[in-house]
Amino acid sequence: MTAQDIPKNDAASGHQPLDASKTRFTRSEILRPVPEPGSAELWAQNVCSDHMVTVRWTDTEGWEAPELKPFGDFTISPLASALHYATQCFEGMKVYRGHDGKLRLFRPLLNAQRLRMSAMRISLPDFDAAEMVKLIEKLMQVDGERWLPKDKPGNFLYLRPAMIGTGRQIGVQLPREAVMFIVAVAWPDFSCENPPGNPSPRKGLRLITSQEDSIRAWPGGFGYAKVGANYGPSFLFHGRAIKAGYDQILWLFGPNGQVTEAGASNFFAVMKDAATGQLELVTTPITDGIILDGVTRRSVLDLARSRLGDKLVVTEKAFNMSDLELAWEEGRLLEAFVSGTAFFITPVLAIQHKNRELDLSGNQDGLKLSFALQIKAWLRDITYGSDPHEWGFIIRESK
Repeated sequence: MTAQDIPKNDAASGHQPLDASKTRFTRSEILRPVPEPGSAELWAQNVCSDHMVTVRWTDTEGWEAPELKPFGDFTISPLASALHYATQCFEGMKVYRGHDGKLRLFRPLLNAQRLRMSAMRISLPDFDAAEMVKLIEKLMQVDGERWLPKDKPGNFLYLRPAMIGTGRQIGVQLPREAVMFIVAVAWPDFSCENPPGNPSPRKGLRLITSQEDSIRAWPGGFGYAKVGANYGPSFLFHGRAIKAGYDQILWLFGPNGQVTEAGASNFFAVMKDAATGQLELVTTPITDGIILDGVTRRSVLDLARSRLGDKLVVTEKAFNMSDLELAWEEGRLLEAFVSGTAFFITPVLAIQHKNRELDLSGNQDGLKLSFALQIKAWLRDITYGSDPHEWGFIIRESK
């Protein structure tokens, strides 16, 4: 799959559409140091590649010509809409250097379409999703060879496309100006690595359930959109969880404790049905709008249905923390895991709920059965090119 295979959307009438072919390129004269694997610089998660993409939009003209230019800080007005009214959204993606030497994105159109949806939810401008993918491709055609060299396959960069309202407008009104930007960040593998000073490989996550007075998202809100307002308010509780010795919060919703997401990741559980003994892969549905329609989540479901249909039933349904507790007590909770761009596929080792810890660590060492690790292996093969799957989007590099 390449950029030519992505269908185009009609441009908004009367305004200039987003057009990657008009990109103006300014090469950086200063090359930034590339962090070494496992280094403190890598784990700082703030070292960007040499270039970035920016595109300005106005409500009178539409999208201006994109700029591919040296990475650098922005200058925006203190009255910018994004600073006061949270008119900002973003995506999380990765670009992979495959074992065949090729650069790949993973289902990038899904990320671009989700950014469109998130932008429209907060009154930022629409754009052609295919053009955003082309802009990512242009960025990686410049920075990919140096930051993901062909002689070091099996590595990746984190990609952050984002959009912010930049117009000078302190009044409560629709944004009149915006900027889309795309940066590439050196990033550790949270699914299997630990920070410097902790040499043991990461085996999984320890979760603690949210308190009754803290809610991440609610029906009719914007939990389904990847906007900053979904994340900033949760940092307070995330910090408390870290201090208590846990990795993420398992967010519950409502008086019955409906399981939703784990931190910023989607949550899955493998359980035996109490009546039939049938194995089920269970995750919360996206229909009520309180969880993100994760690209990795969607891929987990697709792979489980197509490749594990003879071993388990895939079910998207609402379930409560009490259901997990009962299944654990009865020995029917076989494993749990999270999915997302940052943590990829990571097993859950424990869930702390109220005054009890559900220990799942015995299901991760010397596994007789782990659907999480099987799905993780399949996805890794796709992202690094061992499986020539249609989900892998190959970036055309100059020879």
